[in-house]
Amino acid sequence: CRLVLLFALNDIVVSSDAVRTGLAGVRWGGRLQWVPGNPPLLLDGAHNPAGAEALAAYLRARGGAPPVLLFGATRGKDVGAILEALRGVVADVVLTRSSVDRSLAPEELVAEAAAAFPSVRVVPETVAALDQARSLVQGGSFVLVAGSLYLVGEVLRILSGDDGPGPISL
Repeated sequence: CRLVLLFALNDIVVSSDAVRTGLAGVRWGGRLQWVPGNPPLLLDGAHNPAGAEALAAYLRARGGAPPVLLFGATRGKDVGAILEALRGVVADVVLTRSSVDRSLAPEELVAEAAAAFPSVRVVPETVAALDQARSLVQGGSFVLVAGSLYLVGEVLRILSGDDGPGPISL
């Protein structure tokens, strides 16, 4: 089977093997992105129920000690469904917010988080929340940052030590 791609100026024939090789090498920041460290971090925006379900399936298939979830969300998201999808695959939850205006205050997430998880902490400032999540990791586990691509972008900016231009979604 050959895949034929047509471009405006030239006809270019690309084999299906070349397409597979190209797609296998694609990396999308903030989507199942591992950041080495002690403890390591797994960054996955998981900002809608389908994304959270896919993330939960990955965590179940991966096995091992459940992670500590660092979670934030923006207005208009189905926070209850996102958190419900992650029930049973995370150990503790630390609620925070990114610096984007649309970000929900962590206090606005407490009721829905408490309905899905027995242990929920609120740490409004992202740097302190990341430190708190890291301190809760036990037994070779990791911190999972999810719920908002803005939060993932902010954590990446914090890890890089870059003051950055402000909240950036991935």
